[in-house]
Amino acid sequence: KDGKIYASDSGLKGTAGNLQPTGTDAVWVIDHGKAKALAKGKDLSNPNGLLWTDRGLVVVAGSGEIYLLDAQGKKQATTKLPKGSLDGVVAVGESIVTSSWEASAIFRGTLGGTFQIVLSDLKAPADIGYDGKRGRLLVPRFLDDAVEVYELK
Repeated sequence: KDGKIYASDSGLKGTAGNLQPTGTDAVWVIDHGKAKALAKGKDLSNPNGLLWTDRGLVVVAGSGEIYLLDAQGKKQATTKLPKGSLDGVVAVGESIVTSSWEASAIFRGTLGGTFQIVLSDLKAPADIGYDGKRGRLLVPRFLDDAVEVYELK
């Protein structure tokens, strides 16, 4: 609502399946055309997908962590999923939904709570989208050059 834009640096370089750490892990905020780091450091665990909520910025990370960054860039409500390489993240009602390359799956749960697989056998599920009007999850399949649509309410 305030016009800020958030971006992540996963701190990785290379190609899919052959990523190497760079140590540049960071989450950036762009405000009125100026970029500044909201948080930096390896403790961010390869931040990737970002989702703004009323509680703060939800971050899904390559390590398999989902956490909240507050306005000062402090990690809160960290939840570790059973598999990592998390990519996309959307809100569906009170739930958080995220894609995992390592699990070849889509997880759904709540911050600080548990996450369950809701879709499986999805090779390379990338940054996801959600059509709230129709209750559909859009899942790009990065390595297959395809997008699949699933009912999810």
